[in-house]
Amino acid sequence: MKESRRDFIKRSGCALSMAALATQMHHLGMMSVLAQKVDDAENETLGTGYKALVLIYWSGGNDGNNMIVPNHNDASVSNYSAYSAARAAQGLAIPQADLLPISVPRIGNLTYGLHPALGPVTGGLNNGIHELWALGKMAAVTNVGTLVAPMTKTQYQNNSIQKPYQLFSHSDQVAQSQTSVSNTTAFTGWGGRLSDRMTASNNPGGLIPMVTSIAGAQLFTAGQMTLPMAIAQANNTGTPNLATVLNPQGFNTTTASQARLAAFNNLRNLDLDSNYVAAASHVTDLAMQANAALQSS
Repeated sequence: MKESRRDFIKRSGCALSMAALATQMHHLGMMSVLAQKVDDAENETLGTGYKALVLIYWSGGNDGNNMIVPNHNDASVSNYSAYSAARAAQGLAIPQADLLPISVPRIGNLTYGLHPALGPVTGGLNNGIHELWALGKMAAVTNVGTLVAPMTKTQYQNNSIQKPYQLFSHSDQVAQSQTSVSNTTAFTGWGGRLSDRMTASNNPGGLIPMVTSIAGAQLFTAGQMTLPMAIAQANNTGTPNLATVLNPQGFNTTTASQARLAAFNNLRNLDLDSNYVAAASHVTDLAMQANAALQSS
């Protein structure tokens, strides 16, 4: 079948673009890395060298009330008696003796308990994350969700307060957790917007984007002005080698293959009046620049 130059550019550009920047949302989980080079002279208190924020996103539900459980009997706030009374009938309450205790200085040193699975487990590789609390290396950010404002059951029922957009739609709530916008549909994620704000000052001209996803393109990573480096979701053999994952596919070191690669690169500079072709060519350029940068440590 004879193929036009424009179709060849679209097909070839998208083959590499999909490796570099997948366009489908994956609800099976996300791990994104938001990384920032730190200027040692201006940020002495932050330490030296490379800094990264690693986010692991689980799309499934989480019973937060069984993850951090009130372990005290202070009547002025949620307490174990109230927790147990609400959950005992369904067999959901964790016995108080099984909780892994932690104290919370900011709430008058009231005691709470982590789920027992967050401590040492049979066959585990380490002691779990419970011990990190005592070492001052772990914190919990609670009361985080998609509510537009605090809301009681009565307020929900009488519609007296604004609710999250599509409150009982799981996919919409997943999207809102990645965008941090819960009153409407949004098309950028808070990770991507951070990249928009920080790239110029902290990663100017960087060949490696500030945000990297190893689960394909995610709404969380989408910015208005910056693109993430997104690679395919890891499989049972592990995450692909970054030094090879962004290589143009179908080319090798032979003379004929390198000639085809040169022709491909020349073709990508044509027909850029088409927004689609220009976008595919731009993403391919970014992928190839990142790939070249990853060839050295």
